[in-house]
Amino acid sequence: MENRRQERLRQARLHRSWIESTAMLKLVGLALVVGALGGLGAAFYQWLLSFLTNQVFSPLGEWGRNYGSVLWLPALGGLLVGPLIVYVSRDSRGSGIPQVIQAMMYRGGRIRGRVAPAKTLASCITIASGGSAGTEGPIVQIGAALGSRLAQALRLNEEQVRLLLACGTAAGISAIFDAPLAGVFFAMEVVLAEFATRSFGAV
Repeated sequence: MENRRQERLRQARLHRSWIESTAMLKLVGLALVVGALGGLGAAFYQWLLSFLTNQVFSPLGEWGRNYGSVLWLPALGGLLVGPLIVYVSRDSRGSGIPQVIQAMMYRGGRIRGRVAPAKTLASCITIASGGSAGTEGPIVQIGAALGSRLAQALRLNEEQVRLLLACGTAAGISAIFDAPLAGVFFAMEVVLAEFATRSFGAV
């Protein structure tokens, strides 16, 4: 009788271990997908920024140099970005990093799908037109949005949504700055604010 009980306990432990291992492998697979999406998002961001700078706003600035383009070109960028933020995605306001941390802390890592395209376009227009902005914050928010949306589309739990958000953040930072380890540690320290083994393995 005791042997049967021990055998059942052993089988239960093996079954639980198998389930946990399968879940972890699935999460790592999804993390790889998010990493690829984040890298592609960063590459598209760099391409769009270069295109708008070199093909649109720089020629426009040269044309209007004698008409004070240094003053009205950033204003034009602001006029284009304003309606985009107000009417398309208010969540795309700000530098990007505080908004990601806020989503992580207060919304279970959930970010709306429209944030990634809206932030990409708004940030690139702002920088290309001479506005005061950088690339790090937008890339963090874009990568985070891609990871979060994939997790939500697959109906993952809150812990997994947060984790894939962090994976997207790491992917974006790694791609745009060509610094994989920096991306990982940024995501762990700033976004997740933890160094748990499970999280570290996926990120």
